[in-house]
Amino acid sequence: DVFQKYLESWHLRPNPRKTAALALHLNNRESERELDLYMCGERIPNEKNPKYLGVNVDRSLTYKAHIEGVKNKIKSRNNLVNKLAGTSWGSKAATLRTSAMALVYSSAEYCSPVWSRSAHCGRIDTELNKTMRTITGTIKSTPAQWLPILSNIPPPDLRRLHTTSREMNKFKNNPQLPAFNDVYHPPQKRLKSRNPIWTVKTENFDPQEAWKQRWETEQVVNKHLITDPTIRVPGFNLPRKVWVQQNRVRTEQGCCNYLLWRWGKRENPDCECGAVQTIRHIVQDCQLRKFSGNLQDIHEAKPEAVEWLGGLEPRI
Repeated sequence: DVFQKYLESWHLRPNPRKTAALALHLNNRESERELDLYMCGERIPNEKNPKYLGVNVDRSLTYKAHIEGVKNKIKSRNNLVNKLAGTSWGSKAATLRTSAMALVYSSAEYCSPVWSRSAHCGRIDTELNKTMRTITGTIKSTPAQWLPILSNIPPPDLRRLHTTSREMNKFKNNPQLPAFNDVYHPPQKRLKSRNPIWTVKTENFDPQEAWKQRWETEQVVNKHLITDPTIRVPGFNLPRKVWVQQNRVRTEQGCCNYLLWRWGKRENPDCECGAVQTIRHIVQDCQLRKFSGNLQDIHEAKPEAVEWLGGLEPRI
């Protein structure tokens, strides 16, 4: 009644049909209880996941429903990006990256400082990995550590942490904001499983430096090719077919007989020359197809390497 009178005093007409009720609490025994609230003589409906400023809120603030919705939205937008690329045709990596940032990442990171500490964020990361595989042309077995480097997009969790850091700095520099006291004079944390925004160490957070430190600890094949993960790898503007071949050589994950045999797609893993046909064998040892240079030449997209990748048959 007080709220209704306040609105009417400002000549605003409340609409109960556009209003939802939700009790935020951690008492599972009361999870099905509904609030009996009325406005303008009409009962306000109770919703389990009402949307507030584009974010689906749930009773215990796990953001599971919101993240599930974001995941489905990313999946449909990934389908649009996939229309622009195949393994041997389609747009160049730079075009695909720009399209992905505009269509996919804009939705994937909306309001991320609110929900980025949820235990369900991995569902979004899985879909973003698919986005990066489309940009790079890599296959599903490619280690996920390679995907941000080849697509020149920082890992999703570091991007979310960077966004949170900027939001925290905004609070820090504006004590007059209502959220300032909530963040810098927070209540006592009740559950260890909860990680509110003020528990995150984000002061002076540098996503580029954090990415470099993470790459130093990774254990992936051909790691020596990348000295700085933040720098765009050579070959980004190569034709789609050559770009895909180049990345599969870098990661040693492609359609060679050995991997096809492991996946049940070939009867044996042998090459026509008699040895087991791995990506490394094709590049360095195969008497029928090997490259005259070295792996570094392929990584740097030198002219002879581009010519060899473009003419390599069968495609890997």
